Amino acid sequence: MAVLEQVRLMTLWDVAATMEAMEAMAGEARRYSIMLPSDVAEAAREHGGSGGLSAFVLAAVQRQLERIQLQELVEAAEAEHGPITDEEMRDVRETLARARVEQGTANRSAR
Repeated sequence: MAVLEQVRLMTLWDVAATMEAMEAMAGEARRYSIMLPSDVAEAAREHGGSGGLSAFVLAAVQRQLERIQLQELVEAAEAEHGPITDEEMRDVRETLARARVEQGTANRSAR
């Protein structure tokens, strides 16, 4: 097991780069502490751009919350209309593939 270190989501350095964007997206920004393996924290900090670890963690948490909301929507739709069939999934994937080609984003991985 990797050694864990306590990492502050908002260091003083990160505040200057991310406070305005975070307030616009989430209202009031607050400091929290989390535990992360040091290698994960450093990789996230490197990929966080000018906002560092805070920007990376904010984006990851927002993305996960969106996935949870999407799953809840799918579950509600399936409860009302029945399970999504393989044919419906295939149709949606084909529609999305065509849209990506039209938008010039066909080579980008799905997010």
